[in-house]
Amino acid sequence: IVPSPAPEALASSASGSSLEAPPQTLPAKAWLIGAGVVGALSVAALTLAVFLVHRLAKEITGDPAAALLAALAWAVYPFALFYAGVGLTETLFVTLLLAAFLGLYRRQYALGSIALVAAILTRPSIELLAPVLVAIFALSVHRGGLAELRRAALMLAVIYLVGMMPWWMHNEIKYGQFVRLNLGSGL
Repeated sequence: IVPSPAPEALASSASGSSLEAPPQTLPAKAWLIGAGVVGALSVAALTLAVFLVHRLAKEITGDPAAALLAALAWAVYPFALFYAGVGLTETLFVTLLLAAFLGLYRRQYALGSIALVAAILTRPSIELLAPVLVAIFALSVHRGGLAELRRAALMLAVIYLVGMMPWWMHNEIKYGQFVRLNLGSGL
């Protein structure tokens, strides 16, 4: 609760002098501005997720109606709307996973790997699944051989090392030791 201005401040504003916000309201205003930015970014991520669902469904099925129905289903899915509204990481995480799936489905292993590493930085619990996803797409979805698997795995490994390096350096500076993901993951 933000306290209201003192009566003297109100009286001075009525006499023509400017009314300044009390110092205690500044953190509240900063919080509201920050929440607005996070909310706007979360809604933008949800919008991008709807587009990615549409693209992925269209490429998998080849049916524009099915793609539109899938995108509409995600656009009105209650949990997607809830998480976008509260500004949690789930919306960004799902959007990054959809981008990874689309990249891997198109055999764009660099794009898929970049999105997977960004998803790992958002929600570290996906880290152990990332190489499995790359292997599934290379071997099962695309029916590629070991050469394609090696190429896709090498791409993921290089992007993982480059993408995670700043996080590892941050953790080394902050904690004085190597922390791969976070202190609570046990990994």
